[in-house]
Amino acid sequence: LKKSAFEGHLATISEALRHPSDTVRAAAAAALPPFCEKRLLDGDRCIKVPAGQSIANTFVGMVREENVAARRGGALALAALSPELLAPHGERVLEAVGLACHLEEDPDERDAESRAAAARSLATLVASLPSLVERARAVVADLLVAMEDYSIDNRGDVGSWVREAALVSLERVAAQLLAAGELPDELALRCLGSLARQSAGRIDKVRAAAAERLVALAEACAARGVATVTAEALLAALPGRGRSVTWTASAAAFPAISPALAVADLRPPLLEGLLASAGGAADSLGTAARTALAEALKGADGALRVAVAAEAAAVLERGGGPSKAAAAPMRAVEGLISARALDGGADAVWSARVAAAVKTECAGCRDVQKLMA
Repeated sequence: LKKSAFEGHLATISEALRHPSDTVRAAAAAALPPFCEKRLLDGDRCIKVPAGQSIANTFVGMVREENVAARRGGALALAALSPELLAPHGERVLEAVGLACHLEEDPDERDAESRAAAARSLATLVASLPSLVERARAVVADLLVAMEDYSIDNRGDVGSWVREAALVSLERVAAQLLAAGELPDELALRCLGSLARQSAGRIDKVRAAAAERLVALAEACAARGVATVTAEALLAALPGRGRSVTWTASAAAFPAISPALAVADLRPPLLEGLLASAGGAADSLGTAARTALAEALKGADGALRVAVAAEAAAVLERGGGPSKAAAAPMRAVEGLISARALDGGADAVWSARVAAAVKTECAGCRDVQKLMA
């Protein structure tokens, strides 16, 4: 191609990647691999023209634009590039896309679809750049941040789109680091804890995706000797080691995941998820979560009830955890007290902690539902 024709084709693809339509952006991203194979790489897969050295940098710039369509398209484009074209700017690519998973500071620039697109792209990018181990660990940290995205707009819990995309990528990146012997115990435990929280969530699709990946990651950790005690304890606590549970069904999922509260390293995030679900709306899912949690505690020994009671108070003191929805955990704790599921753990000191946490949440509050809780 003449230089002008080449630049024209690339400009057309770049323009399509900024298009408001998902279909147009997807078509543009699909066009990138064959275009790059033909025009930017030679028979030995070496970059043959200067544009090949900078193409990844071009799409990094798109990920950082104010235009939300460009941000979504930029993440798609980077994931479509071959390793040879990503390599010259690999560190910068992973850093930029990792930061694109985070909730934007400016409310006017927030776009859940952009954050979800970035989270989805990260697993592919890390697989294409296997030598960047330190940056891959940083990507895991970025994805853990994305899994605490509980942003809401007039469409509802749009943060769930980000959480679902992030948990899928998290398991893939963690598995890649495990296979390379580069996932430390501390980071593995954070991954397992974050997946455990989502495995007790209210949205069926997200809960099922998280639980399946929690089981897969626990199996991989146990096989590789990473966070072995926690991984084995988790698998032992789940019916059929987690492989026989219909995670999309709340009536099966909550009784299956609740016994994992016995695993100390996973208890704080898992209890956050269970309390949020158990204290939610008076529907079948909330009832299933409340019943499963109460039954698991009634059948537990006194030491576990004490530990769970203490952690429940800590959840209230943290304002309900990452979701910052304190009303649901308050209702859940009240239900556990009424069901006598915390007997032996709810002493005077504990009661004072809970009362102080509730008082803090109520101070200056104008949310009637929260005040009623």
